[in-house]
Amino acid sequence: MKHKIICSLFSIAIFTSGLFLGAYISTSAGASSNSTELYSSIIHLSSVHQQIENGELENAKQAICSFVRTRIELLELGHQILNENRAKEVMVLKQSMEKMLSNTSQASTSLAETCV
Repeated sequence: MKHKIICSLFSIAIFTSGLFLGAYISTSAGASSNSTELYSSIIHLSSVHQQIENGELENAKQAICSFVRTRIELLELGHQILNENRAKEVMVLKQSMEKMLSNTSQASTSLAETCV
């Protein structure tokens, strides 16, 4: 009888520690992913800023276009794993970004013309 109680308590302790360890790992992995994404965005925006400072406007426009396209593609990829409300928000954001690129003035320096 004593052996069964000890074995049960040991099983509960292992289960509980596994549960907390899994929660910790998933939380830290999510935070790591977000911080990596923020760092990458900062590096990208710094390079665009440097291109603008150097007068390389066409290269800066192309970099911005690729940045926007990449974000739109990432939003599309993540669409399947989002809950219904967030998925609707993502679709509205995607449509507004695409509309922004398509409705920009057609001047030769426009972002829409550069991205097309």
